[in-house]
Amino acid sequence: MTFKTIDAILSEHERATTLVRFLPLMDNDESEVRELFMVRHLHQWCYQKDSKKTLNYKANVRGFLKRYVIGLQVDNVDYMKSWRADVFEFRVQLEPRRENTRMFGAFVAPDKFVAFHQKPRSEFGGIGDPKWDAAIDRVLDEFVNLFPGHRPVPARPFSNCVTSNYFDVFEA
Repeated sequence: MTFKTIDAILSEHERATTLVRFLPLMDNDESEVRELFMVRHLHQWCYQKDSKKTLNYKANVRGFLKRYVIGLQVDNVDYMKSWRADVFEFRVQLEPRRENTRMFGAFVAPDKFVAFHQKPRSEFGGIGDPKWDAAIDRVLDEFVNLFPGHRPVPARPFSNCVTSNYFDVFEA
């Protein structure tokens, strides 16, 4: 068995469109500082119209994710929350609150996040709800399938995952 680097694996998945890089609409003075990859169906979801949501729902989701990509400050509790097994969720907080969304994934390398699935926040109960464990287990299963022989980047310290312009609430 040949060992492949994360970059080689990401390139293969991009060519095969298994993973799609999320590149938000950027102003001339903005550029991609961090990389965000998504499984194809999740990337498509980000651009599909949703008649049950407000007019700008998906645009607001993309705007929330843009913050990560262009290198604005992120933290590991309010913007992204780490769970067990080094799985994170983007905590997409929108108004109205019924449109809050959680996007689950893991870091494959510093500043390289792969998102595997999303769920509306309203589908989860409080801490201890088994649906959280199911969402985390799904990420771990998909991670193993896409990145055999690799593990997610350890969530702590947060500087393992995000190398600049971040706030680690556990170091405060």
